[in-house]
Amino acid sequence: IGFSDIGARGEVTFYEPGNGGSNVVYKASYLLEQDLVPAAFACLQSGERDKCNFVANMCVLQQYESDSAACKLYDELNNKRAQFEEYHKDELKMRMDWFYSMPWLLYEDSATAFTSRTDLQMKVSFGQQPYGSSTVSDLVFVLSAYDMKGKWLGFHNLTSAFQVCGGRWKQIQKWFQFGTNFVNECTIDIRDVRSTLAKLNMSELVFYDLYLQDLGGQSSEIFPAGLYPVPVLNKAFRRGGVAINDDAAGPLNDVLVRRFFFFDDQTSRQTVKGVAGSSNGFRIASSFTITMNLRTSVESSIFPPLLTLEYTDRVNDALDQFSKLKVMFKVLYTMDLGEFKQTWTTLTVVALVGASLIWLFQMYCYMRRRQNGQLDYDALIFGVFYAAGAVGLTFFVQCTLVSLYWLIFYKAQDAVFIMIPENTQLAEFKELAMVACILYCCFLGFLVYRQCTYDIFFIDWEKPRWSFSTSGSGKDYYPISTWRTLFVCNEWNELQTSRLSSLEVTLMFMMLLLYGFDLRGLGNITPNSNAAEDTPYTHQSVVLRFAVASSFFLLITLAQILFKVFVYHRYIEHPLEQFVDLLTLTNVSIMLLQDTYAGYYMHGRSLMPFADTSMVELNEQMRKEQNMQVGARGLITQGDQPELKENQCFEVYIDKELRAKYDKKLMRLVEDSRRMAREQQAVPLLSSVKKPDLAPEQTMKAQEEIASVFRRFINQVEANPNKYVREKLFTERVLSFPPDMLMSQDAVFFHDFQNGFGKFIFYGIEMNLAICNILVFCMVDMGTTNFAVAAFVTYLVEYVLRYYRHQVGENNLSEKSLVDSRFLI
Repeated sequence: IGFSDIGARGEVTFYEPGNGGSNVVYKASYLLEQDLVPAAFACLQSGERDKCNFVANMCVLQQYESDSAACKLYDELNNKRAQFEEYHKDELKMRMDWFYSMPWLLYEDSATAFTSRTDLQMKVSFGQQPYGSSTVSDLVFVLSAYDMKGKWLGFHNLTSAFQVCGGRWKQIQKWFQFGTNFVNECTIDIRDVRSTLAKLNMSELVFYDLYLQDLGGQSSEIFPAGLYPVPVLNKAFRRGGVAINDDAAGPLNDVLVRRFFFFDDQTSRQTVKGVAGSSNGFRIASSFTITMNLRTSVESSIFPPLLTLEYTDRVNDALDQFSKLKVMFKVLYTMDLGEFKQTWTTLTVVALVGASLIWLFQMYCYMRRRQNGQLDYDALIFGVFYAAGAVGLTFFVQCTLVSLYWLIFYKAQDAVFIMIPENTQLAEFKELAMVACILYCCFLGFLVYRQCTYDIFFIDWEKPRWSFSTSGSGKDYYPISTWRTLFVCNEWNELQTSRLSSLEVTLMFMMLLLYGFDLRGLGNITPNSNAAEDTPYTHQSVVLRFAVASSFFLLITLAQILFKVFVYHRYIEHPLEQFVDLLTLTNVSIMLLQDTYAGYYMHGRSLMPFADTSMVELNEQMRKEQNMQVGARGLITQGDQPELKENQCFEVYIDKELRAKYDKKLMRLVEDSRRMAREQQAVPLLSSVKKPDLAPEQTMKAQEEIASVFRRFINQVEANPNKYVREKLFTERVLSFPPDMLMSQDAVFFHDFQNGFGKFIFYGIEMNLAICNILVFCMVDMGTTNFAVAAFVTYLVEYVLRYYRHQVGENNLSEKSLVDSRFLI
């Protein structure tokens, strides 16, 4: 037949990584040396199918190496038999060189040319379809099997074959339901590989051609019918000793084949005295992956499937060195993501534009509150962290909406038009979610830091009592009790870490839904929402798990907030309103300043003559107020609008003169005390956690002076409400738009009916905390694929944040109010 180099026909090469990086060559493989040439001669002379199959099988065993004797013989025989008619000439639209009696081994065209063909007639669906329907939900793969000698063994359904790891029969067959990504992987001891495969009836050397049954909407009583050949991408395919399918060049130079084997321990049997010796090694298909690609241009249609094989070679001498082997059976249903990536890029640009607009508005409002209009260090820090918050928020919204799109439309579709991308294809999604988490956590940390550094001042309206001396020498002076201020300060301290929702309740319900009701299975790539069972073989999707986690977390949190706002606050208690009531009973007002000139004022001046009084007098005064026998509580007592007269909370913008007096008389002394404490602290980072010392006498006197200044200021506002106090316009209320303090020389008081002073505590940043919790939960789950671990880490992060807010916020409260921290319990 024109083939002269048959001296090396018995050589077989094992690509063994345990042999110092070199390959192991067996010179006299009994299978090749004794039977190859006689089989080739019989195939040439008479076209015996078994003999021709044997030659083809030997080429397959050599991983299609073009320089091997078996593949050279196959090529020569194929050329000699080109005069005969081709198989399936009319059915196959591309020339395959499948000549009579010669097995079809190679695809002559490029890999992409065949995997992008559109001649599959079947339509696929996620819903269960009856037999003979025009659409199918369960795919049927058929194996045409041949033994080592080339004898045809018949057709068999591919169900649980090649799944070395085994499993429950019902579960390991779920993969052929269209849209169900499936992974069955484990690690086996290769020293026992033969016995392991023998239990599964896979230890024999058998060769396979894989087909997909394509009935094209027709019913058939014959099995099999409508067979469509499935190409094989053999990663061990070699040309000149080089595995050309296993390089970084992608599919452009890949070569597809038809026939494959699963396990081979025969070619390593060398000829010993004319007979076959024992096996010196084996080959096994350690990775078996079927990929189904959805056609995006035609609804419910698919491209030809692709089987990808990765082989592992082991020689007996290296079994102890490499005793463990990871084996995998995997099925992927995917689609071209070109259009999605374009949409994703567009959404990212839109998110960045939206973040820029949010940030510009926040900076504009911030500069209006500052009264100096200068871009100093404080403005730079504010701008950086609020930019991080704006970008983190818009990225979070983008990731949440996109993930919900995939979850809803993938699970709910019947006619198939989208498939979930593989996790390796979602690098952009994971990176954007990670960026959102990092940026928003930084932003939240800045918010908490601002909550721990605001200025607070308690204004006591109580007047001293005088009585005639028992000795008749004049009047005795009774000093004003500080216990009311201590009580108010302690209550405010307890409110600082209060939230509208409970993270503990949220995480408890999350675990109940995800594990108790087994809804974590919604994150599996299974074709409908009813198939939510979480099995060891289902393929987890990053984007689906993000959608499940974020939506459940957000819904549980919103449910708690709605319950608190519409039920608990209305019919049980409202902590912020109760605190304002407490201010009135104690005759104490509070000035809160988070920015230099902007903050909130809570008017607590009591209508009672004295707040330091007996319980009888206190109850009597409250009874009069209940019976409307006294005036309104609010700062503004004039006018005919009851809601304005009763309002005690105001958003306040003070003038520069008042701020300068406050800084000069009090805050400089407080800052000096803090600086001295920081210098005395051996570890500077602990200075913010260390309890402050008692305020010196000079600072206490300064507090009395600035208290008089604040009282005169409030009295001035009370006497001239038309000058200082006004209601916000609709746009100002909706957008929280501040006045332009650069154009105003006087202080401004806005009526606050929404308890806006809650921004100084966790109560007012509830949604910021919730978003950060969601992002941390999703990021930890993305890294661990474990919702329980994500819940633990989320709680741990919240605990640390709450601890820092409580400790540092308490120290700030003690320093600014001059209340010793030992009273804050």
